[in-house]
Amino acid sequence: MSAQRAIKEQERIEAYKSSGKHIIIELCNYRNLPEHHELIVEEVPVYPNEVYSPSGTKGFTLHLAALQRLGNRAAIEWIDKETKAQTFTPEMCHYTAVGFYRTEYDVKVAIKGEGSIILQHLKEDLEKQWASKAREKKKDDAWARHNADNEYRRSRNKMSQLAKSEAYGQVYRKLLGLEGSYKQEALNNPLIIIRCVVTVDYSDPEMRKLLLARASGATDNIYGPERVPIVQPLDDVSNFHGEQRRTEIPEGMQLGTEDPGPTDPPSAREVFMDYGREEKLETIGPLIKQKGYVLPTGKSGEPLDLEVMNDERLGDLHDHLLTLTDVIDDNIPF
Repeated sequence: MSAQRAIKEQERIEAYKSSGKHIIIELCNYRNLPEHHELIVEEVPVYPNEVYSPSGTKGFTLHLAALQRLGNRAAIEWIDKETKAQTFTPEMCHYTAVGFYRTEYDVKVAIKGEGSIILQHLKEDLEKQWASKAREKKKDDAWARHNADNEYRRSRNKMSQLAKSEAYGQVYRKLLGLEGSYKQEALNNPLIIIRCVVTVDYSDPEMRKLLLARASGATDNIYGPERVPIVQPLDDVSNFHGEQRRTEIPEGMQLGTEDPGPTDPPSAREVFMDYGREEKLETIGPLIKQKGYVLPTGKSGEPLDLEVMNDERLGDLHDHLLTLTDVIDDNIPF
């Protein structure tokens, strides 16, 4: 990266910071990058349908679909042998995930996330959530129990997926340094990711030697086994403001001995289909406005009613809306 371009990128970062309008995610020391490194600065928008207000809080946090897009821009990778369901029974699922990003000198910074779904606890939580919604909407207890039971049955069938989503979400939030929740206005502007990559100087004999060794799988013979820094999970995984303890895997220690489990994060459709009925409708409405979409008309000549669409049709509509271009400003109220 040329010195002139590096200076311009640094000035761009300082402008973002001085504006006070953006959440800044720094994955490298951009002011003092070593030789053969390129600075990458990207804007990543967050859309209204990708945030929600956790129960018991006044702020907003990101759905997994938004975290996954941020992770892709940050070039987060996954350690297969540590990313899998560790325990799976008819009553509970425990899933772990280890992800990492690369910083200066190609050093890996990694974090382990864990997700557990215990059906009895899930049922109790859903009953409390729907009882609270019933009070807000002035519905009776039967309405709350009906919706809680329906969501519980859907969640029970996707227990492993929910545990996996929780584990991935922890890794994304901790690696990217995201807080547990933000004020609405903090998410109106794109998030800024600052990272670096090692560039290749083919005229450097040592660099050519390293590339040849990597291509032949002989890197360990030259430099010894790779050491991966691991950031241990917080004692209280719901508290993202706690102190993170950094340790390193001892030299020669393997990260896993079993076959790798599934590693792909859930898709936007999978995340959407995990929502309850009310959440699906609350997500689709703002997205339709954001995309300027006009619902097709039925036999009566009136636009189709979202309320009468089944979950699969809502999922298809959600998929289609995500392919459309926004037609209004990003600063839509949540």
